[in-house]
Amino acid sequence: MSNEEDGNDKKIQFPQYFQKQKQQGGEDNPNGTPLKTPVLRGVVVCAFDGHRIWVEASGNMKGRYGVEIPAGFEVDDFQPGTEVALDPNSFKVTDILDRGKDAEFDSTETDVTFQDVGGLNDVISSLKSNVGAQLDDSKREKIEDWGMDMDKSILLIGKPGTGKTHMVKALSNEYDAEIFMINGPQLVEKFIGEGAKKVKR
Repeated sequence: MSNEEDGNDKKIQFPQYFQKQKQQGGEDNPNGTPLKTPVLRGVVVCAFDGHRIWVEASGNMKGRYGVEIPAGFEVDDFQPGTEVALDPNSFKVTDILDRGKDAEFDSTETDVTFQDVGGLNDVISSLKSNVGAQLDDSKREKIEDWGMDMDKSILLIGKPGTGKTHMVKALSNEYDAEIFMINGPQLVEKFIGEGAKKVKR
């Protein structure tokens, strides 16, 4: 449905709410267990007419939506900038998100040095000359003065146990740089688009 704002002809489009789910949490799987609906993250832009809010959604369904304030909440709960969870099918607000609980990656401290890595002198030399140039301020400034482009990333390839992680830890230790140990499943988020956002950060 649509609603005209007072004083002009601009129309506010409101999503139609679907009532097709058999159970709370989604339709049934063939094995009888409920499918969980992904959650869409949005940010409150402003409230209007006392019982609705503008929400800016992110991810694959990026856009601005006018949604009803759900039962149990007051309009004062939705200040501009408040993060909310939305049902991607109905665009109903399902929860107010706590920024403090947002899943982030913590840096890892390490005491590994290049002396702990044996038999990989050529690789260590290559790492120091490439990555080290990015982490060493004096070297980076010289490269920029010369007008040269620096590599923004390096991919270490090798079988398990060949020293990839140790070399990264040693590199972090030598240049006093933060290191983040991340597994693939950590990038899979219930919020649409959040995994890609974490990789970008």
